[in-house]
Order: sequence, then C-alpha cells, then structure tokens
Amino acid sequence: MVPPAARWRPSIAAVRELLQLHLAAIRMAEARAPALTDFQAAHGLEQQLLHSLIGCLSGAADEETPAGRRHRDILGRFEDLITDEPFLRMADICAALGVSDGLLRACCNKHLGMGPSKYGRLRRMQQVHRALRSGTPDIASVSEVARRHGFEGLGHFAAYYRACYGELPSTTLRRASKPGVAELTLGRPRMKLS
Repeated sequence: MVPPAARWRPSIAAVRELLQLHLAAIRMAEARAPALTDFQAAHGLEQQLLHSLIGCLSGAADEETPAGRRHRDILGRFEDLITDEPFLRMADICAALGVSDGLLRACCNKHLGMGPSKYGRLRRMQQVHRALRSGTPDIASVSEVARRHGFEGLGHFAAYYRACYGELPSTTLRRASKPGVAELTLGRPRMKLS
C-alpha cells in the first residue's frame, strides 16, 4: 500500500515512453531473439528502460500546482472509497467525495488514462483474478467469485476476463487448484487498458 501522503502519478508522456520501450523490447524479443543475447544490445535496451522508468518515478512533485494537488487528493480519496465500498454507484461516489461527475471523470482520465467506471471495473477484475489464482478452499465457483466482486452478467464477465487475462476464469481456477503446476505467461497483454 502506498501511504496517502505519497500518492502521485507519473506524467502521461513518461508512462507512454515507458510503454513504447516495453513494447519495442517485446517485439524485438519476438522477432530477433538472438539480438537480446548480444551483451551490448541487451545492456542498451536495459539502460533505456531504466532511464524511462526513473523518469516515471521521479515525477516533479515540486512543480505540482494547487489544482494538481487537489486532483491527487480527489484520486486518493476515490481509491480509498472504492476499496472500502466497491459497489457504490457513480453518483454516490461523487456525493461522498464532494465533487461533480465531470471533475471526477477529468481527474481519472488525466491521471489514470480512463474513466472512473472503467478503473473500478478493472480493479474489481483484478480482485477476481487474484481470488481465482489463490486456489483457496473457500472458492466454490467462478460465478460466486464474480458476483462477490460485483459482476452480474456472467457471459459478459467471462468475455471481459478473457480479454484481460487471455483465458477463461474457469481455466485460471482449474490451474490454481492443481498445486505444483508452473505458470508462465509469454507475449503481450491481451487487452489495452487505455
């Protein structure tokens, strides 16, 4: 958990650069795998990725405007609220935060790259994925886990899950229930988040 006082988001340009380098590294590995065994090429790619990552992590906190601080505060409270009350409607979230729907949308789009509803849905999907991967005995079925995290339409849920994780939720649960089976994920993520 990131303490509330330390919440920040890297600039969109810095994140875009990091993602582009990451995708370039994946494409290079897929197309010319021997190039990555060359020490100098691999070291150069590693240095570019590290430089870009440092750019994301070193965001200019001292250049933050009062509006930027307010947006960061709104997003921090939004995150706390959807953690504590994951099934609130958007109108109730805005009322609890004391902000308009438009302001919350603008903050989320600017700093998260997506609207508040999509962010909440992805966050709940991540919780479902974690629960299914845990393989704990308290998990009776995929539908039970999906409903527990606010997904009603199970057909839409399964399609959305597959778009996010590249497999059906039942496959994730089945693999988790077989201890000792190694899991290896190769390639690109199946879903573009922004």
